Formats: sequence, C-alpha cells, structure tokens
Amino acid sequence: MSRMGIIANVDECIGCHACFIACKQENQVSPNIQWNRIRKVENREKNIINYFRASCQHCEDPACLKVCPMKAVYKGSHGEILIDQDKCIACKACLAACPYGMPMFNDQKLTSYFGEKQPLFSPSNPPTKNAQPGKAEHCTLCSHRLANRVGFR
Repeated sequence: MSRMGIIANVDECIGCHACFIACKQENQVSPNIQWNRIRKVENREKNIINYFRASCQHCEDPACLKVCPMKAVYKGSHGEILIDQDKCIACKACLAACPYGMPMFNDQKLTSYFGEKQPLFSPSNPPTKNAQPGKAEHCTLCSHRLANRVGFR
C-alpha cells in the first residue's frame, strides 16, 4: 500500500512561514496551536541557516495510537494519524509518547483570533474540523483533500 506524505525541499526553504500560514488558513487552526512548525538550525562555523518543516510524521507504527486509553487516536484510510476529539479525554498520554512532540492541546481554550467580534473577512472554506478546546489535535495530512482525490479511497 502506498503512503501519503508532505514533501518540502528544505534546500529552497527561506523560513518565510508561508506553509505555516497556509496550513493555519486551510485548517482554520486555533490561536497558539501549530500543526506545521518551522524549525531553524544554525551552523555558525559555515554561516548557514537551514529551515525545515516539522509536523506529525503519520508514523507507520505510531506510539500515540498505542498509549491512548480511549482509542481516540486512529489511522485514516490513507495511513494518516487522526484524533477523534469526542473520545479524547485530554490525558496527554499521546504527547508523552510521541517522539516528535506533535500532539497539541488548546489549554487556553481560544478558538478565534477575534474573540466576540467578527472578522472583516470570513474565509470561504468551512473549517476542516471543529476543534474542541483542551483536546488533542495535530496535522491531519489534509485528509479532507485526500478524500476528494479520485482513486485515493
């Protein structure tokens, strides 16, 4: 079975955060939550700064799936690792087990950048998820887009 993934040419990355912003917009990720993180590695001797994208690795044998007491972590139809927030009890066992530290928890319970006010512009795309504050979440490998691809079911 083929596996899906996100490939980025790190040799071309300049750390502009455009992929981070696109992810936040596409998935309407809550404030202070980062599914797609941009990391920086500096080599002072060679005067080189490298940037790379870090997000859920959608592991073949995910540690987070094994430790979830509520079975809220599961594999999607394309091998992506997903979280059923209705089942999640926010015990953070998945975070402790993940070697990449990718599960995030919206402990501040912010779901909007605007509070009670309405933004001047509302995105035309509906949210790909309705995040529940305090529950585990991370990159979904854009499973909503994969579901719409012909031949990828």
